[in-house]
Amino acid sequence: MLIFYYIYCMNMNKNKINQDKKKRAIFDLEGATCMSCVYAIEYLGRHIKGIKDLYVDVTTHKVYVEYEGSTSVLTGISDIVSRIGYKATLQMSEVPS
Repeated sequence: MLIFYYIYCMNMNKNKINQDKKKRAIFDLEGATCMSCVYAIEYLGRHIKGIKDLYVDVTTHKVYVEYEGSTSVLTGISDIVSRIGYKATLQMSEVPS
């Protein structure tokens, strides 16, 4: 039983370390006002290489992104959003130390 607890704790530490390495960014979003807009941005954005998670909050007009790699991944988000008729402006990008 003790060995299972040890393995569980080791996995929790790995997950915590991986979470700390995730980079985050926030975009201001203009023009997207409905759930169809949200779905389109989230669906297309999650298919960009390097994007780990993407969430659109239509009430605050923000796009929250977790990504890996360089910040050039973020230009892909802006491009996708502009192609479907909206505007996303990078507000903040945070890289863990």
